[in-house]
Amino acid sequence: MNQWRICCCLLTFALTASSAWAQSTTSRAKLGEDLARRYGLTRMWRAQIELDGARGYIEHMTQHVSTSSGEAVFEVKYEAQTFTFAASDKDQAGNLLGVQGASIIADDKRRQLAEAGVIPMVRFVAASEGSAAYDVRVKAGRFSYNSRQLNAFGDPLEQQGAKTAAAAKLKELNAAGLKAEVSPIVVADITLYVVTSHGVLQVIDGETGRTRWIASIGKSGYPNYAPAANDKFVAVVNGSYLYVLNADDGTSLARRRLGGAPGAGPAMSEKLIHVPLISGELESYSLKDLTERPRIYKSNGRAMVQPTVSPESVAWSTDIGWLYVGDADKSHVRFRVETSGNIVAKSTFGEPDQLFAASLDGYVYSINAKNGDINWRFSAGEPIGHPPIVVGESLFVITDDDSLYRISSQVGDADKEGLWWAPNVRRVLAVSNNRIYCVGRHGRTYILNSANGARIGELPTERLDFGFVNVQTDRIFVGSKSGSIQCFRQTELEFPIVHSGPGVELSASSEEESPEDEGGAKPAAEKTKDDPFGGDDPFGNDAGGDDASDDDPFGGDDDDDPFGGN
Repeated sequence: MNQWRICCCLLTFALTASSAWAQSTTSRAKLGEDLARRYGLTRMWRAQIELDGARGYIEHMTQHVSTSSGEAVFEVKYEAQTFTFAASDKDQAGNLLGVQGASIIADDKRRQLAEAGVIPMVRFVAASEGSAAYDVRVKAGRFSYNSRQLNAFGDPLEQQGAKTAAAAKLKELNAAGLKAEVSPIVVADITLYVVTSHGVLQVIDGETGRTRWIASIGKSGYPNYAPAANDKFVAVVNGSYLYVLNADDGTSLARRRLGGAPGAGPAMSEKLIHVPLISGELESYSLKDLTERPRIYKSNGRAMVQPTVSPESVAWSTDIGWLYVGDADKSHVRFRVETSGNIVAKSTFGEPDQLFAASLDGYVYSINAKNGDINWRFSAGEPIGHPPIVVGESLFVITDDDSLYRISSQVGDADKEGLWWAPNVRRVLAVSNNRIYCVGRHGRTYILNSANGARIGELPTERLDFGFVNVQTDRIFVGSKSGSIQCFRQTELEFPIVHSGPGVELSASSEEESPEDEGGAKPAAEKTKDDPFGGDDPFGNDAGGDDASDDDPFGGDDDDDPFGGN
């Protein structure tokens, strides 16, 4: 009996210690809201991934940005105005208002504006005796109505409700004498797909942090790879099996055994799922008929990097330094580009018809995605193992010796005026309209001016061992691999800025710290003017699999650096 009690006590102690460790780890892995606010950042949300922080961890995170299923937002903007009521003004009967009459009318205007939701400022002005006046001043402002807001009954407004509410507000502001207009906006729908070490897929709304659904994928303990998604489907590789799920609710649609050992996670176009194999082949599965035999793209070498897709192309690399580009929706290889070094980072598509690839030979290549012509190449002088990041006409490149370069996406380093570099930068977290958020050698987050690379500030994020290299939007995702994720944005950027390209996860835990000091930088959503209350609806817009033995727990080598991307 005593032995049984001792065992129970030991088990209780172990569980309590495990839970306390997980909670303390999570509590340390936070970026304080007050500190972030000093640098113009606002925390949008904080979410907890469903896992035991003492035994499991976040393994991969992928972001999907959809503009076809985005959120309807109607902005009602009004201009700054001043209403002046002078004692010398006359009323409707032709009598002078006087100071008291001007005060009464100014107060009526203030009350009318306040009822419309505008906060005015009333000021008494007396230039000289007999020339007194009241100024009712209104600063420029705006009201936003979106399809997710709740009405008085607690139900979502939906698109029509948001439109109606915006129209009512516009009418109210106009009645109060304000110059106002409505701008309809389609805000991209952002979804995060998080895969844990136990084979659990958790889907999170990227703007609210709300969990949409959770599903178990394959077998716990088998290796997992970064997922891929489009508006309708999600694809995940666990062991040597491909799993396809419904993006809306996580319903399992297919389970296919791959033709070989996977080298990396899949990529997805509108019609095909592309899975790279260690043999060098790229297997492509039709989303129209998931029971159909896969199409095969042939390539030389081992395909160990997740492919990249655009609406027309799919690009993947092999470990002999060859980059292949094929048609995104049919198994046809257009061309290959040979580099003199291995390509260990994902390529990035840009506009117009550009493909950017970085190699360990120290070069970044700008390639015509249609015919394979080299537009230009840029030598950084050091191996490049990180994906290039395209933001408008800027291309950001990080070398393996922790140097960040900004060059032109159109002409490379030929644009000397816009060329600069910053030392001691290990990863880029996100890029906004005027800032770059990046991680330094010691884990601190640096805030750089995107125009010249000058350091604006830094945040103490050394304890955060998980982050996301977000090359698609300006949102900043950081947290702990034990399950806590936070999302930050610049305070003035209410709606996300959408760039292009896929995101990759990173983790500071495997990065070696350098004793060198950190240094400063050195020189070197669309709107429409159409009638918001008429016209077309901006939101007007098909899969079982074969089964096989579960005995093959293929995992290969799962020792890739989780902070370094694929």
